[in-house]
Amino acid sequence: MLHAPAGGGALKVTACSQSAGRYGVRPGLPLAEAQALLTGVQPAAIFTAADPTADREVLEQFALACRRFSPVTGVPPVEENVAEPDSLLIDITGCTHLFGGERPLGQAVIQFFAEYDYQARVAIAATVGVAWAAARFTRSSGHVIAVSAADTLRHLDPLPLAALRVRSTSVDKLKEFDIRTVRDLRTLPRETLPSRFGPELLKRLDQATGDIAEQVHPTPPPEPVRANWEFDVPIEGGHIVEQILKKLTERLLKRLRPGIGMREVRWEVLPPEGTPLSFNVGTARPTVDPDRFMNLVRLKLERMRLPEEIERIAGEVTVREPLKRKQSDLFGDGEQDRDREFADLIECLSGRLGDLCVSRTVSTGHPIPERAFQEEPAVKSPRLRPFLPTTKYLSPTARPTCLLKEPEAIRVWSIVPDGPPYRFIRRGRTFDIRRRWGPERIESAWWTGHEIRRDYWRVETVQGERYWLFQDLKHARSEWFLHGLFE
Repeated sequence: MLHAPAGGGALKVTACSQSAGRYGVRPGLPLAEAQALLTGVQPAAIFTAADPTADREVLEQFALACRRFSPVTGVPPVEENVAEPDSLLIDITGCTHLFGGERPLGQAVIQFFAEYDYQARVAIAATVGVAWAAARFTRSSGHVIAVSAADTLRHLDPLPLAALRVRSTSVDKLKEFDIRTVRDLRTLPRETLPSRFGPELLKRLDQATGDIAEQVHPTPPPEPVRANWEFDVPIEGGHIVEQILKKLTERLLKRLRPGIGMREVRWEVLPPEGTPLSFNVGTARPTVDPDRFMNLVRLKLERMRLPEEIERIAGEVTVREPLKRKQSDLFGDGEQDRDREFADLIECLSGRLGDLCVSRTVSTGHPIPERAFQEEPAVKSPRLRPFLPTTKYLSPTARPTCLLKEPEAIRVWSIVPDGPPYRFIRRGRTFDIRRRWGPERIESAWWTGHEIRRDYWRVETVQGERYWLFQDLKHARSEWFLHGLFE
């Protein structure tokens, strides 16, 4: 729980957890009252002084980390914050197709912050003002809030005036005239608002409705973090290289901002003549531990041939992220230990075998099955947790557990033309179908330039085997294919 000085030297609550909120604690409450409400509560409440400057620094760090979602990500300027800084703005124009749409992108943002134990409220709208308001004043239950441009006014009208990002003094003054919602405000003559309530009110209203354009100001990237070691005379490779790399690693870590860890470092080993040797060393989670990082460097060096003579060694932090700080769980289920051990295993395997040899499958959100997933190096994944198998009932619309890399042509019999399949031949073997579910139409948009129109069937043979078949409808003479197996 955070607290800060209020009027008269008293302390007030500026932020609290959901657990504290269940006991009646809320922002603005005097600290003494909050302490009284939480007396005897277990686990005991932790009270910490608020630090807006540090909060903004962390937000800027997250803004840079969120460039994985969009290159235009920033924190609202200080003069525009009507409360303590607690927002990130992301311009997702032209980025949604990379995640399968607006909502999948928003869910990816929520999931990213959950990895750092933050509960993010994500709203997507046509204007910054509506997105800001929806994220704070619309119930979401952990889901992405999406407001279309056509619904801007309908969404804004019932919200309180604070949703327009105006200062509390303006809100209080409007309440004296019984103006409490955006709808109430919009009923007033526009020309009277600046003279009666100042220019900010009309500006904020027009920004929210889109009558005044508002840009997202991207957070500038931090200064490069580099370290360099140049020898007076060229040296031979060997243990001295490892020692220099450790010293350079320690220098790099000292030059990082507090609360930031390394995820990847690019090294260059330069000989007096010839091509420099370049290699990257990455971690599964941000770290400030030089010994842990050097273990990965050694694994890389084991698979490399260093130049016979070395003139200079240089390193640069290419990926840095906020450290994941999780409260220790004395009687927990060991999840944190499992996550840490799993990350260590991925780092070790990637270092010994190479990043491309240790990959994970991630969802792209694409509706076409063969494009729905892609592989990426596991060590570079923003979300790295062990897969814990669960037992779930396979519904008739479930996807197969094994998807063929390329659909396999088969011969199918139907009782009526283009009807449901009752028998098919695959690789010379005949399968009689006992049960079937479908069809499920899957198709791509015509403007993608790669049109796909398929009717999928999930079938069960008399032998109890289950397959995923589809009929290709793109051509006049429909063809059948087997695309997956339920193993």
